[in-house]
Amino acid sequence: MDGKGALLHLEEALKQQPDNLEVVDKTANVYMELGEDEKAFPLLVKSAKEDPDHNYEKWMYLGQLQNGNDAVTCYRKGIQLLEAEVNATPDGEDKQMLLNRLCGAYCSVGELYMTDL
Repeated sequence: MDGKGALLHLEEALKQQPDNLEVVDKTANVYMELGEDEKAFPLLVKSAKEDPDHNYEKWMYLGQLQNGNDAVTCYRKGIQLLEAEVNATPDGEDKQMLLNRLCGAYCSVGELYMTDL
């Protein structure tokens, strides 16, 4: 199923379960992948407020959608959660993927300091 097909199912699930943060997060992720940032943003904010200590990806997306210090704050929270996930993951392909994402997150923060701050 492609992103748009998945989105149809997720939007229906979101209507039925607007407080299910797993559905909120997945819907926001698909919106971001499809470039529909304006639809993703309120879902990401909802998830960040209601469950700030889980799912580093929402924080990375929020960092992308904001500027300056707000973006840095989001990236730092995402990095904190991602580092914890790296530390809890045994060596292997999954850990390497997480380390690559962590590297990308640090690069994003560096770019902010070079451009926005």
